[in-house]
Amino acid sequence: MKTLKEMLCEKAPIKPTKSPMQRRREMGRRMKLLAKKSSTKIKKKRALLRKRDAASLQKSAAKQAKMMVIKRQLGDIKYSELPIQKRIQIDQNITAKKAKVIQKITTKLLRKLRAGEGERVKKARLAQREG
Repeated sequence: MKTLKEMLCEKAPIKPTKSPMQRRREMGRRMKLLAKKSSTKIKKKRALLRKRDAASLQKSAAKQAKMMVIKRQLGDIKYSELPIQKRIQIDQNITAKKAKVIQKITTKLLRKLRAGEGERVKKARLAQREG
């Protein structure tokens, strides 16, 4: 009989990796189902009333910075209307080539987000009291 340590040390079978497009579609389906749940709706409402932690602010700033760079690169073309494959391609190219620019913009946006976080929470609480 094998011990737990022996079983854990054995190599697990390698799963075939999924393409970025498959992962995006999977995530989209999962989020669509989660968005309908009442528990998720309540969590979302509660989260609006609290200040975000540093990690989530950083993530938000990075996402906004990436989108700013993408919009600047694309010009008149709407990113949201492009097919998934093209969006993945654009993401990979821009994040590889413009990583330093994105990082600089992220730090600037992070300061603005931190400063505006208190105001955002106040507005959300005020809206909850009225609504």
